[in-house]
Amino acid sequence: MLAFQSANLVLAGNFNPYILSPEWLTNQNIWTPKELRVAVGAVSQDGIQLNGDGITWIISSSRLSISSSETDQCQRLSKSLLEKLPHTPIGAVGITFTFHNSHRTNDPICDVISGRLAGHEESTVLFKWGAVLHQDNAQITSEVVEGSNGVTSTVHFHRNSNELAETNASLDRIPADFEVAIGLANTLLMRGED
Repeated sequence: MLAFQSANLVLAGNFNPYILSPEWLTNQNIWTPKELRVAVGAVSQDGIQLNGDGITWIISSSRLSISSSETDQCQRLSKSLLEKLPHTPIGAVGITFTFHNSHRTNDPICDVISGRLAGHEESTVLFKWGAVLHQDNAQITSEVVEGSNGVTSTVHFHRNSNELAETNASLDRIPADFEVAIGLANTLLMRGED
């Protein structure tokens, strides 16, 4: 069974990680976690990582990322942030949905390759395949990685943005993108079961 694991939203633009602090996010009524972990410089020299209530923010001068196990959280938080900072230049919006299935596919190609590599000691065999599509002004990249622990599928949507209206339109598409992602992930995972 395919299970949704997480969503990761990325806004590529100009941000100030020294201003976008936990205090500022709280004061602006954007995000007030019950517990908070902060890592400065963990991701990049000018970056900050905030973790709390199942949400991770990564803020650097060139991008802002919000990860959560709930797609609506990514959408709500990013829209709230942009309402407070409407003049922030955003060049692109990306969102990646990650799914996992603990069972391997019935792909005969994987079985043949695994059988040929079975004699190699301590080898881990992973299979990776994917597709790139263009739909609704988005480049959609879907990848599947299969191994002994099952199958992980990621579906990434990338849309360029030149103005706030385009950024908001991309953010408004997140629920529809999620439905497309589920369909693509299922299609790629089921390819060996024809």
